[in-house]
Amino acid sequence: MGGGVGVSVYSDVRVCTERSVFAMPETAIGFFCDVGGSRFLADLRGELGTYLALTGHRLKGGALLEAGVATHYVDAARVGALLDELAVLSQSCEMFDKFLRTQARAYLD
Repeated sequence: MGGGVGVSVYSDVRVCTERSVFAMPETAIGFFCDVGGSRFLADLRGELGTYLALTGHRLKGGALLEAGVATHYVDAARVGALLDELAVLSQSCEMFDKFLRTQARAYLD
């Protein structure tokens, strides 16, 4: 919500659940979107961004995926499993990075 939208919305991967809410409450009281939110709203399909900016309407759950705000959807009950998979992937990436650095050092020596 709010500034958190402007900071996170430009990520390549944006996961939502049925509990997720996309909101820019500052627009509901007449403030301009901040932290890049106005740019993102302008990039949404059709006039959805204009509608959200003028009304302060909130998008929830699967609507985030349909609107293009989220790139992926996972049930809230499965978030723990997603985090576990990401932890394994992170460890694999670290091991791969270590291997590549070792190979580069061997080449440079």
